[in-house]
Amino acid sequence: MASRKAKKKAGSMRAKRVTSNVFAMFTSEQIQEFKEAFTWIDQNHDGFLQPDDLKGVFSELNKDPGSDGIDKMMADAPGPINFTCFLTIMGRKLKGVDTEEVMLDAFKILDPDETGKVAVSTIKELLVSGGEKFSDDELKGAFEGAPVEDGNLDYIKYCKIVKRGED
Repeated sequence: MASRKAKKKAGSMRAKRVTSNVFAMFTSEQIQEFKEAFTWIDQNHDGFLQPDDLKGVFSELNKDPGSDGIDKMMADAPGPINFTCFLTIMGRKLKGVDTEEVMLDAFKILDPDETGKVAVSTIKELLVSGGEKFSDDELKGAFEGAPVEDGNLDYIKYCKIVKRGED
């Protein structure tokens, strides 16, 4: 009898599960996509993202995050990275990102003829001479995977990729 009371008391001392409003930040489709990404990144399938998981992902992608790149990524988390924490981090990262409409409007300023394209050289010039000057590596990263043809960025496709992902 005493053991039943002890079990009941121990059960009441457990941390109560707190539901997070982070799930309200995303559509169910986005949450599913994040879940798929989380599952892929979680290489050892223990439900937590750890440095070794990230190393495995970078290895699969043939990318080098640099000597302290993974440490910097892990520092974004307040503790162990389970799926809810992962969503919280993604929400923080995406919170400051402009809407697709705002992005399109910004590009349209550079496209008075409304062709849907802007010369990459024009964008690069703005990025290296603006307030936060881009480094060569940042410029390279900005156009990696971007729909560029004949030296022109298809900014309509680019905005869709940035906001919705690859088709």
